[in-house]
Amino acid sequence: MRAAVSRRRFAVRRWLRRAGWHLSLMLTALPLPAACAPVATGGDVAIVYGPLSPNEPLSFTAHQAALADPLLQAARDEAERGDFTAAAAGYRAAGEKGNPIADYLLAQLYDRGQGVALDHAAAARALHRPALRGYAPAEAALGIKYMEGEGVWRDSEMGQSWLRLAAAQGEDMAAGYLGMTLVDGRSLGQNSDVFGARDLLQHCAAPEGKAGVYHPAGAEGGPTCQTLLGMLYEKGIGVTTDLKQAIFWYHRAAARHMPVAEEQLAKCYATGNGVGQDAEQAAYWHRRAQADHDKRPDSWTEL
Repeated sequence: MRAAVSRRRFAVRRWLRRAGWHLSLMLTALPLPAACAPVATGGDVAIVYGPLSPNEPLSFTAHQAALADPLLQAARDEAERGDFTAAAAGYRAAGEKGNPIADYLLAQLYDRGQGVALDHAAAARALHRPALRGYAPAEAALGIKYMEGEGVWRDSEMGQSWLRLAAAQGEDMAAGYLGMTLVDGRSLGQNSDVFGARDLLQHCAAPEGKAGVYHPAGAEGGPTCQTLLGMLYEKGIGVTTDLKQAIFWYHRAAARHMPVAEEQLAKCYATGNGVGQDAEQAAYWHRRAQADHDKRPDSWTEL
C-alpha cells in the first residue's frame, strides 16, 4: 500500500515538473502584456509583474528629500573616498527604505563592477524600483538596457516605452537616445520618424518647466539634445537647413561642456560652415573638446 502511494506521489511530482516546464516555455513564447516588465534575475531572465508606467513623475519635493537622505549622503561620501564596497552597502540600505536615487546609484556600481561583482542583471533589478516610482534617470537607464539587451531581454518596444517616459520628463540622454533611434528607424525595422525625433529633442533642449515636477535637464536644457538638435538643423533632417540655428544649439551645449558640440563647433569654424572661418576659434574648440572628453570618458563621442 505504502509503495503504491509512493509511486503515485512520484508520478504527481513528475507531472508537475513537466507541466511547469511546458508552462515556462509557453510564457516565454507569449508576448508580454503592456503592464508587465521583464527583469533579469541572476544569470537568467525572469518575468516581474508591475505597471510599466509609474502613476506620476517623481516630484521635485521627493527628489530633494531623497538627496537630503543621510544614508544616501554617507554612501556618496564613501564613493568619493573610493570605498565602493561601503558605498554599495549604503546605497542598498537607502534603496530598501525607498530612496530612488540610491537604487539608481547602486545600479551604476553593478554596471561598472565597483564595490560589487560586475552584474548587468543586478543593475537592471536595481533600476526597476526607482523607474516605477517615476525617477527619470532610472527610466532612461532601464530603457537603454532593453534597447541594448544588457541584463534583460532585448526588447525595443519595451525600451522605447521606458525612454519615452523619461523623455517626457526632459531626461537628456533618454530623449537623445530615442531621438537618434527615431531618425534611424532602420534599427527598429521601421520607417524613420524625424519629426517625432525633432519634437522630442526640442522638448528637452528648451524645457518648459512644470511646477512641482523634478526636471532632470534643468532650466538650461539637456546638452545631448541640444547637440543633436544642432545636427538636425545643420543637415536639414526634419527641419529646413538653418546653419545659424545649428551654431546656436552647438553653443548652448558647449556651454555645458559637451565634447561633441565643442567638436562640431571646431569643424564649423575650420570650414566656415554657418560662421566666419576662424582657425583660432577652431583650434580653441578642438582643445576644449579634447579636455572635456578626458574629464567625461563615458560621454558619447559620435552619432
